[in-house]
Amino acid sequence: MKEEARETIFSSLLELLKYDNLLTVYRLQGDKNNDFDNAILIAMIRSVSDDRAKMSQMMLAITWDRLQIAKDMILTRHTYQDHELEQFLRVAIIQNRTGFVKKLLDSEADMKHYLTYKELQSLYNTMDMKSQTIGKVMLTRAESKYDGVVTLQLIGKFLEEIIEGSYRSPLARAGFDYEAMKDNVLRLAK
Repeated sequence: MKEEARETIFSSLLELLKYDNLLTVYRLQGDKNNDFDNAILIAMIRSVSDDRAKMSQMMLAITWDRLQIAKDMILTRHTYQDHELEQFLRVAIIQNRTGFVKKLLDSEADMKHYLTYKELQSLYNTMDMKSQTIGKVMLTRAESKYDGVVTLQLIGKFLEEIIEGSYRSPLARAGFDYEAMKDNVLRLAK
């Protein structure tokens, strides 16, 4: 390598070191846990800490199941609005990240506001019914009633069938008025 090239590289490195938040060193040989995704997430958090990045950082932490990083480095740095917490909660529920669900509920996510009948039905419909054990059982018992969309009425009928007559679900009744039920629940909660 020519002396001029070395000087250029050296001066570039010195310039980079002025911005240590943009520099992360990761040793592949020394990582026995293969936590390369941790290194990427931590580097992203350290390099950008503004409001533009807070959503993507949290979504990555949920997707990669990095609850401790979310607790230590993301949730402590930002304040989230209700609709943002609800987005995180939905992703955590769908991806079965129970630690994140608990943490989000502890962090002021409002389950009463979030979990409407429409949202509950939507969550049931995000589940791959044929690959989940409960879905397989439900489909076996309700095949004639299942048309590809899981309704709360179908869930109610399934609950009645597996409990074998000792439970009568209001969801199973034809013409069940979800809005009236919601109003009654809200009135009782006050």
